[in-house]
Amino acid sequence: MPIDWIILEQHVSPKQHIERITPLVPGKYSPLQQNGNGNQSCYLALISDALGSVLVELATSMEKDVTLEQISLAVENVTNDEEECRINKLEIEQTQKEQIIKSRIGQGVFRQNVEKIENSCRMTKLTNKNFLIA
Repeated sequence: MPIDWIILEQHVSPKQHIERITPLVPGKYSPLQQNGNGNQSCYLALISDALGSVLVELATSMEKDVTLEQISLAVENVTNDEEECRINKLEIEQTQKEQIIKSRIGQGVFRQNVEKIENSCRMTKLTNKNFLIA
């Protein structure tokens, strides 16, 4: 699995924020134990968006050099890789797969830039971001 790393100068200690984290950790295959210790038998665990948001908030509050935009781009890269895997599984010609993948690369950055100046679709006036594709 491709991973983008952002090295934090100050680490985030789950034990210091256990009251916020514990309700959000998965019951099974959790990267953390209920007491805040890491779960050494769990590798590459799926976490909820809520837990991810809390961890991003904690990381960005501790680091003056790491921005939310950097973290968003790292998450976007992972999402692009997942999308590429999904496209490669389609039963279509390889050239079609390559064209679809090329059209998707950079879409997340483009979307972020558009959202800075637009809050709705110019044609449909939709504002629900679940329906807007950059």
